[in-house]
Amino acid sequence: MSALSAIHAKRRDVHSLKEDDAWYDFVEKHTGQRSTRGLSPKQTKALILALNAMGAKRVTRRKTITGPYAKKIQALWIACWNMGLIKSRDDRSLNRFATKQASVSHANWIRDPEDARAVIEALKKMLERKGVDWFENRLAHPVTHMPGFKIAFAQWRIVMKIEPYSSQDFGVWVEELTGNQISDCTAENWMDVMNTLGRVVRGHVNDGAVS
Repeated sequence: MSALSAIHAKRRDVHSLKEDDAWYDFVEKHTGQRSTRGLSPKQTKALILALNAMGAKRVTRRKTITGPYAKKIQALWIACWNMGLIKSRDDRSLNRFATKQASVSHANWIRDPEDARAVIEALKKMLERKGVDWFENRLAHPVTHMPGFKIAFAQWRIVMKIEPYSSQDFGVWVEELTGNQISDCTAENWMDVMNTLGRVVRGHVNDGAVS
């Protein structure tokens, strides 16, 4: 996906920028030009950072699932949503899924390691079937071991199959989006990358381009 696609995906998150005049004024304020066409890497980064500051950086997640394994389970559930595997990221939907996998009546009761493993492995297998490679090459850079990298790279491969940007480098795109080189990306950076790519993947799922 191009940086331009990412910019317009983020624009849709900011209600005050939906009108064209407001959008053109915003672009001009942060880049010096009224069009997003032909932005330099420096202008692209400035515009994306400005959109992030306006609230487009990430979607706020409701904290309704609790327990020692909640954070990991929620993260994998959101990853499934960003891969277009599930229709709702809501914790009520997650609870229905989790209770089917574990021998509990509510996800908040997942305290036993075996119950947690059942839910986590089920989610990881869903993601694996969609293209996430969980294998860890000890010789590869440590960043490639981060779940966020693995999921984002799988999203990228999906997008590259259906959008005409196949020559674009993943590392360059990530740097334009986050302001960091891949080797310096944090878990928070990868969340932003996954959410941005997720909007594109889900859009293609909805229009039938991705199954």
